[in-house]
Amino acid sequence: MSLIIKLLVTTSLLCVGAAAQERIRTAKVGAYGDQTRVIIALVDPVPEGYKMRSMIIDLTPLRKKQEEPSETHLDLTSTVRAVVTGSRDQKILILNWKKNGPLTAKCDGDWKEQERTTAFEKIINVTQAVIQIVPSTPKEPKDFELPSDIEQKIIAIFDSLNAESVPCLRQLH
Repeated sequence: MSLIIKLLVTTSLLCVGAAAQERIRTAKVGAYGDQTRVIIALVDPVPEGYKMRSMIIDLTPLRKKQEEPSETHLDLTSTVRAVVTGSRDQKILILNWKKNGPLTAKCDGDWKEQERTTAFEKIINVTQAVIQIVPSTPKEPKDFELPSDIEQKIIAIFDSLNAESVPCLRQLH
């Protein structure tokens, strides 16, 4: 009987491991209250499990496709999860900026104004590039195609996140 249980557990772990070997790409846009919400999720296999990166953008609705939103809220979260041990390493960065206003970051529960360093400008530029490609705000959530060049820029931002260049980056282990 214990052999059957061991086989079931082993088979379950192998299935989870196999499922984690798949790349997943999701990009959606939709209404979120009186704002527009854009969600991008990128899941990639890594030797110990998987890496998930999510970019959530909340912005004021745009009247014209080429205009900049009056306010943008950005949540970047990167998680590396080991399937067998369940351990995780997580990075979280939450930013907010207005068209002609300051850049603020959520630091230990409080919003603090930040200098627009090169690292922050890259994050803002990629966010704006994403905003330019999303379809007009649908009433219901809608999938959209994420071009590979923008996907690579998003991945590059996640790969460059570190506490030295990006103040207020939360790192959880």
